[in-house]
Amino acid sequence: MNILFASTQFPQENRPYYCVYLYQQAKALMDLGHRVDVLIPWEGGDTSHVIKEHFRGLDMYRIGFTRTKASLLTYGIKGSFASLATQLLGGYDCLSIHLAPDCIKHSLISCAKQAGVKTFLHFHGQNVWHDYNEAHPMLGKVLAWRRKFLLQSVDGLIGVSQKVCDRIREGLPHTNSHVVYNGVDPDLFVPGEKANVFTVSIVANLIPIKGHLPLFHAFSYLKNIHSDVQLVVVGTGPMEGTLKTLAVELGIEKQTVFTGAMDYPKVANCLSRSHVFAMPSYFEALGCVYLEAMACGTPVVGCAGQGIEEIIFSGENGYLVKPQESKELGERLCYLYEYPEKREQMGRAGRKTVFNGYTWKHSAQSLFQVYQSKQ
Repeated sequence: MNILFASTQFPQENRPYYCVYLYQQAKALMDLGHRVDVLIPWEGGDTSHVIKEHFRGLDMYRIGFTRTKASLLTYGIKGSFASLATQLLGGYDCLSIHLAPDCIKHSLISCAKQAGVKTFLHFHGQNVWHDYNEAHPMLGKVLAWRRKFLLQSVDGLIGVSQKVCDRIREGLPHTNSHVVYNGVDPDLFVPGEKANVFTVSIVANLIPIKGHLPLFHAFSYLKNIHSDVQLVVVGTGPMEGTLKTLAVELGIEKQTVFTGAMDYPKVANCLSRSHVFAMPSYFEALGCVYLEAMACGTPVVGCAGQGIEEIIFSGENGYLVKPQESKELGERLCYLYEYPEKREQMGRAGRKTVFNGYTWKHSAQSLFQVYQSKQ
């Protein structure tokens, strides 16, 4: 099958690990024998012609576009984007749209219909309807109402978890949606020697929904009982100053390491050396990093009611705690500190879970089945 991924965000040579999961899924499809290329709509870029590039075995096509002032409501874009995209689409069986503004999604769907190409929309987050417009609730309602028409015009909708598909069905109860879980690279994320000090890690953007605040309080609970512990915080974001101040207030600043952003192989090493990975995110579609930690044989802790609940069986291959509940999380961390045999057993179970159904090969196989499905 000839497949064209479309996304405004995709890894490239100067940022090889940016949204790396998109490359990993494309590469897994290629490993199954399919042709996969990438269209990158490029806001503010050259709108006169297609620019062809290469990235680690993939052909990538950049097409520039410019939004009109009314594009938020009318889907309007300027330039020759539509005509160039339609010409490009003529060589493919399937268009797979990932991360893009609605105006580009609308244009690409129209182009695909003209070219006779099946079209699928992927949702990698729970923000199916509202786009995090908490500050503008009326705008969010308008966009959600309009997006229904957009979602109804494609051949299939794909969510990275049942949680995401449930979000889709909140607005479109009878829509054609499919679950295709993300995966993990089992050759990169492998068990390794643990750090000398009991280490809890979190790998996430420093934003409220990822659950850093309850984790810091939970780690403080752990540190007050067991002093030989360490918290490794990987990532950047607007909450960095707040979290550093909180670490001082809680008396855990000496045990807390802020690494900033990390290259992907270094993330794998960090997860492998950690004794526990804890990300109590309370608005999470799935979270590839949970799978990556599980592949490293590292016990994971996530939140109940989120996408990862479909993979973690609490007490067996990880733990699920209540959202924004620091005491329960702290108790789980203490338990895993005090019972290393349980920690090791849980780590083995997590790694087995990944190998039984959550590698990128599994993801690509499921995705291909969706692409082949009939209405």
